[in-house]
Amino acid sequence: MDKQILLLSLCIKNILISTCIHEIITMQSQVIETTWDHLIRFGRAPPPPIIQERFCVKLQDVDHMAAISCIRSHHQGGETHAFSEKTWLNLLQSNAHRFKNNTIFRLTRELNNLIDERDWQSPVYRNMLNACRKLTVITNDFSMRS
Repeated sequence: MDKQILLLSLCIKNILISTCIHEIITMQSQVIETTWDHLIRFGRAPPPPIIQERFCVKLQDVDHMAAISCIRSHHQGGETHAFSEKTWLNLLQSNAHRFKNNTIFRLTRELNNLIDERDWQSPVYRNMLNACRKLTVITNDFSMRS
């Protein structure tokens, strides 16, 4: 009987922790969206960390085009280091646990389509696409070794 009570209390504790984590993530997303809306409404470009976090939130929500559109016309030209290939690669790698398995593949496909359709020369999109391609190669190499 004591084991059953202990097991039940552990299950309840895990459910509560899981619920709290979900609520925190939801609140974080809401704060990012509110901050984003406020900055845009007042004609201010969001700083790179907010752009990057909103990008990750949109990818987590499996909305690839919304993620890409976070960057469109909101990045500052002088902030090229904030949108370098290395920065995108680090961002995608460090947030990989937040994304579904095929997210990077789908993001790569959307970026390819976007760049091909509009013949965009934007280094930000090209850097992101190159980072996605590198991450795909790294991921494939890792899964082949496992």
